[in-house]
Amino acid sequence: MGRRFSERVVPRIGRLVGASLATRSRSAGITLAGVAGVLAGLSATLVIVESLASTFDDWIAAEYRGAVLITAGSPFEGRDRELVSHETTERIRRVPGVHAVSELFTGDVLYEGEEVLLVGQTMAVLERYGRLPAVGSDPAALARALAAGEIAVSDAFSDRFGISAGDSLTLTTPKGPRTFRVAGVFRDYVGPAGSIQLDIGVLDGLWKREGSYLLAAWVDSPAESAIDAIRSAVAGRQDLFFIHGEALDRYAGDVLRRLAAMLSRMALFSAVLGGLAVMNLLIGTVAERRRELFLLRSVGATNGQLTALVLADAALISGLGAVAGIGVGALCAYPMVTDVLREAFGWSVRFDLPVRDLALLFLGVAAAALVAGLYPASLARRLPPREVFAPE
Repeated sequence: MGRRFSERVVPRIGRLVGASLATRSRSAGITLAGVAGVLAGLSATLVIVESLASTFDDWIAAEYRGAVLITAGSPFEGRDRELVSHETTERIRRVPGVHAVSELFTGDVLYEGEEVLLVGQTMAVLERYGRLPAVGSDPAALARALAAGEIAVSDAFSDRFGISAGDSLTLTTPKGPRTFRVAGVFRDYVGPAGSIQLDIGVLDGLWKREGSYLLAAWVDSPAESAIDAIRSAVAGRQDLFFIHGEALDRYAGDVLRRLAAMLSRMALFSAVLGGLAVMNLLIGTVAERRRELFLLRSVGATNGQLTALVLADAALISGLGAVAGIGVGALCAYPMVTDVLREAFGWSVRFDLPVRDLALLFLGVAAAALVAGLYPASLARRLPPREVFAPE
């Protein structure tokens, strides 16, 4: 089948496609391995980055779709930022056009000697307006159970401590040990020990807090009008920062995709290097097969056929290298995404192939190899008889 295809690409002499590579099998093997190795590393990185970006997009989008997020400091400063006070929160709730507000507060709690993130949110609001990233259960039902006094554990916590839905969990609180029923498991990306979620009212009954790190407000459209009203309601009390939920949805993914864009530029550079390696290989093969190429021209092969023969060899070596490299890269990325990230960080990441980026990587290498093959092809067309039959 391959022979018939090559005969169509290069009529009359297509059976010779690849023969020049066989004459320099060691050099061809080194070139093939070099191209495949570089592309394997880049492909694996692109797959991991895309898997993380798409997973984070879905995770962040789950809870606060359509909400306006409010903080008293930059939302990306972590827990060092100022809290939104209780007074500010109540003023925001009373603003016309604000339908519901969910508070979020985080702290740490010790469980079996390890620090675990404790997250409190207004579950009654999330049940109706938001969406907890539940694993294997209905998000609304999970939020409803938490509003009734149960807790949920993250997938990382569940894996680390062997706790799952239906189990009981005892936490040490300022008011003594408290035992909770685990209503379900949710997805989170805070670290190997994972996290625990409960209703903000339950948290307030056991721990002391001075405010909230984050408010999620569902408001009338356009959101800008509600934001202006909120600013007026709290003017002079706290400086607030606002971010639309959709913007936060894309934040983590955008950071990772900027990394992917940088990797794409590296891939372009690698394609150029791969093209140069192929050109070096083909120059050598043309030199070694100069008599054979001259004889082909003597028996009727046209310059176009000789050019096509050399370019077909370039396409063959680059295509094999690209397919092998991208395939090996994707295979290596799979356990990294599905197993290593989970074991190292407690992250459950969905494997996602960046088909467009991998296709562009393949085409870039093929194009670079074909361009690089033009010079050896020109040498094959211009072999002078005195050099062809000169003593070696």
